[in-house]
Amino acid sequence: MEVRPLGVVAHTLTSEEAKLRGTIVERGALVSEVAPRTPASRGGLRRGDVIIRIENQPVADPCALADAIEALPRGFAADVEFVRGGITRQTAVVVPASPDAKPAASRASGRH
Repeated sequence: MEVRPLGVVAHTLTSEEAKLRGTIVERGALVSEVAPRTPASRGGLRRGDVIIRIENQPVADPCALADAIEALPRGFAADVEFVRGGITRQTAVVVPASPDAKPAASRASGRH
């Protein structure tokens, strides 16, 4: 599932994937892609990270991640808790001004 405001594609972490990754969590949004020049990339999120909380709200799957992001005020720096390599980490991502905002490079048309 694409979580557009954040700039990631994520899917539900399955118990099989959790075992394969040796992760300490069994629920969360497993990041499978991070678009460049997005809030997620600027916050340091990477492919393989498992997002487990946004602003102290549990994230069980990509739908919960999308709902949590949509509920935040635009321009807000949200605390994101995620697991990478078996270690729980935190970062901040800034919710874009518009839920459909695209990185500046993708808006450029090349016309002057």
